[in-house]
Amino acid sequence: MEKVLSFLSQNWIGSLIGLIGIITAYIFYKKSRTFASLSCQSQSLKIIEKSKRLVPKNVEILFDGKTVDRITKNIIVLWNSGRTTIRGSDIIPEDPLRIEFNTGTQVLQVRILKFTREANKFTPKIREEERHIVDLSFYYLDQEDGVSMEILHTGEKPDFNILGTIRGLPRGINNLGSFDLDGNKINLLIGLIAHGIPITFGFYMIYIIIKAFTKGNYKGLASIIIIALMSLFVIYSQIMEIRKEWKKRQKFPSILKISKTEFYK
Repeated sequence: MEKVLSFLSQNWIGSLIGLIGIITAYIFYKKSRTFASLSCQSQSLKIIEKSKRLVPKNVEILFDGKTVDRITKNIIVLWNSGRTTIRGSDIIPEDPLRIEFNTGTQVLQVRILKFTREANKFTPKIREEERHIVDLSFYYLDQEDGVSMEILHTGEKPDFNILGTIRGLPRGINNLGSFDLDGNKINLLIGLIAHGIPITFGFYMIYIIIKAFTKGNYKGLASIIIIALMSLFVIYSQIMEIRKEWKKRQKFPSILKISKTEFYK
């Protein structure tokens, strides 16, 4: 018992416990906060394009009987990522919620692939006078309510913006970028471990170098500096790869997930 008390009485133990307490309190604070947030993630595919080099001039691409230069597909997942209900009546009529593609793009078709609940009455509608815009409306969205939409259009690039003003959402809609079609947590974990191995090795090499210096061993100083710089580069590059993979993970509810088979169908 005395050994335990002696161990706990060390200054660094108290500091560590205090730090853990602060981190835990911050996590619980973040979890308990009530806030509104509407987010989206997307993925795109150019289905077909009339290329000057590959397609003869007398070949036409038709969609519902109309000639188009290309057909591009966007899968857009939109969901309530906050902790409070977002009401459709809070959308400001003068600045409606909408998806905008580049001017000159023509939206050919919009359909809902998946939704969390029918009672949300989520409705996408192509604007007749401006066919590069899709207006969005809904009755309400509770936490993690949302939809997965497929939009076919003629845009050369799949870039889009989700615009509009909603009461209680002063920062607008969070565009979280593209998502990984695999969306497999096990694959993500394997990737993190794979990147973690060279990071661990890099830190270990730096530890060996620091240990050698503290013992006054300065032999091969140039080689040691090169190894240290290489180790730092490995650590940095792998952390950047982890960051890239982490950002592309599917952040939306699993019920809205689009598989590879569904995407390429």
